[in-house]
Amino acid sequence: QLGPFRDDPGEVIETFNMPFIGTFGLTWDYDNSHIWALNYSGPGCIYSFDPEENEVVMQFQVPEGMYGIFYLDGVIFVGDADRDDNMLYSYDTEGNELDPRQAPINLRRTFVAGTEDIFLTHERRVPIINVFDFENMEQLGVIQFEQFVNGERTYDMVWVEDHPDGQLWVA
Repeated sequence: QLGPFRDDPGEVIETFNMPFIGTFGLTWDYDNSHIWALNYSGPGCIYSFDPEENEVVMQFQVPEGMYGIFYLDGVIFVGDADRDDNMLYSYDTEGNELDPRQAPINLRRTFVAGTEDIFLTHERRVPIINVFDFENMEQLGVIQFEQFVNGERTYDMVWVEDHPDGQLWVA
């Protein structure tokens, strides 16, 4: 196999004017049909964007420098740049920080993605994705993907459940 599997590029479906310049991650909230976005700095915040109304619905402050974001069952999970530890941070949709969960590896400068079963981390500029069991954070393996991106930097990932022939997408 010579490269990544991907759909042919199509037309732009819609564009949105996001309110912050430092938006560094997006995730879809299937429960409320909103986009959750992470603003990296100036200010560091997470906000919910209603694409139908083209407006911010909810916004709360978080430490600056957070990287990745994904939404699952009412919880917003984020990767972090500045906390040099192996903790997974999360928030409820009201902005309350939830109890952190410990991973067996350092999660500094990490993008995150996942499902109910697996949790994925990708350290910025490193072509490896760590795969964990979501329940107990036991490491299940690693995915080395450098051959698919030809040494280019990657900055985010997402698990697309509805794409059965290639659920893991890397940007």
